Amino acid sequence: MPVDSKLERNTLTALLNVASWLKRKPGTPELSLERPLFDTEVYVNGEKKYVLPDFIVTARAPDGKTARVVIETMGYEDSDYCARKSRQHTGMKQIGVLHTDPPKWLDNDHPPFKKHMYGVFMHLRY
Repeated sequence: MPVDSKLERNTLTALLNVASWLKRKPGTPELSLERPLFDTEVYVNGEKKYVLPDFIVTARAPDGKTARVVIETMGYEDSDYCARKSRQHTGMKQIGVLHTDPPKWLDNDHPPFKKHMYGVFMHLRY
């Protein structure tokens, strides 16, 4: 699967590890991973926008219900980048539940992404 950076490769590796772990544990969701190559059309406050998330994970619960989780790898902390990403995140939330790598982006006290995502998928609401 193509990625744009080492940071995205680390995110992908963590997601694959989470999927592998969940697959071995009974009663957990089955994950499918998508790497969008083209912008996705969304509507924010009635206005058409386009977003390109890094990854979209569809979780299928044992009862067949599904939920989508949007994963965005965060690379920088400068003000322009933060402002741009904040606008993008609003649109990405139209696709599914948004999580960033690292979790709690801009907060230096964040859990490891893999551990965070284990918790997300174990407690996901469908």
